[in-house]
Amino acid sequence: MTLRFKAISGLGPKQPATFLVEAEGRRILFDLGEEKATGRRADLSGIGRVDAVVLSHGHHDHIGALDLLPMLGDPPLYATAAVLARLGPRGNAFELPVRGRTEIAGLAAETGRGGHAIGGVWTRIDAGGGFLYMGDHSDESNVFAFDPPPPAATIVLDASYGAAQEPRAAQLGDILQLAEAGRVLIPIPADGRGIELALIMDEAGRRIAVDGEVRRYLTRVAGPDSAYAAPGVAERAEKLARTAADAADPDADAEVYLSADADGDSGVTAEILDRAIPGLSTVFTGHLHAQTRGYRMVEAGEAVFRRYNVHPTLAQNARLAAAVGASRVVPAFGNPDHLAAWKEAFTPARVDISGEFAVG
Repeated sequence: MTLRFKAISGLGPKQPATFLVEAEGRRILFDLGEEKATGRRADLSGIGRVDAVVLSHGHHDHIGALDLLPMLGDPPLYATAAVLARLGPRGNAFELPVRGRTEIAGLAAETGRGGHAIGGVWTRIDAGGGFLYMGDHSDESNVFAFDPPPPAATIVLDASYGAAQEPRAAQLGDILQLAEAGRVLIPIPADGRGIELALIMDEAGRRIAVDGEVRRYLTRVAGPDSAYAAPGVAERAEKLARTAADAADPDADAEVYLSADADGDSGVTAEILDRAIPGLSTVFTGHLHAQTRGYRMVEAGEAVFRRYNVHPTLAQNARLAAAVGASRVVPAFGNPDHLAAWKEAFTPARVDISGEFAVG
């Protein structure tokens, strides 16, 4: 059975995710994202009708262009209940299991938790020797569980960090040290890194303030979305959701503020930055586009950037590709300047950044 793959968008540094797979007469689109800072989207002209759109998780660079579904024939959406709840009522949607066997547009499939965010799953299609789409993923989260995927001949994995090898432990030590130097604002995406850092700072004994979005997702991971949490997380999240101060309150008694958005451009983060609270430093921990306020602040020396891994290192990706027995690896969301390092790390698998190929 032949499987055809085409990267509509997603090969190259932090491009919005949109990938097309064709097998057994079915056409499935994986993710339909938008780059928040610029509004960049995949060019869907010439794609035509598809039979399904599968969403890996609910972050904007993976779901931000869903208003383009009419260009694809208004296909059904497949996503976990947590992601569908985020999108609101939709008549043409099917729930993916958190982990287990299912069907997508009539094709046998399997899903498992991706360890990156609430509602996030990898998806394996039973075609072409197994096609595995990881979306964004991590196997070292202190909050989110990761399910090892089954064998697959082709894997599209999260190469957001290129050839980076720095472990999360080193990064976390630096962030904790920065937080101990005085009051600190850490802008975050609420449903992923936000939960992780909130629980870490709480465990370190810091007085925490969170915005309404972080509090909402702490509550969700403690309750309706606890299936995505590692053991013991739900209880800690429930307590912090009740006890953390309100980051939007100018009089909050807090040492660490955690709020969205992660770039400093909007939300409670922008409100806090506009207040210019005396003695409050700012630490950004995720990707910053050059057009964001956070990027400008770091460049001007008004804030610090210290990465906190929520995507895999090269060594982690190499272990994953080997574990599933992949013969072809597609490094998504990463800079192709790392091709030589990828080829070495994924040997004997073939590294394919061509953007289009057929298997079988």
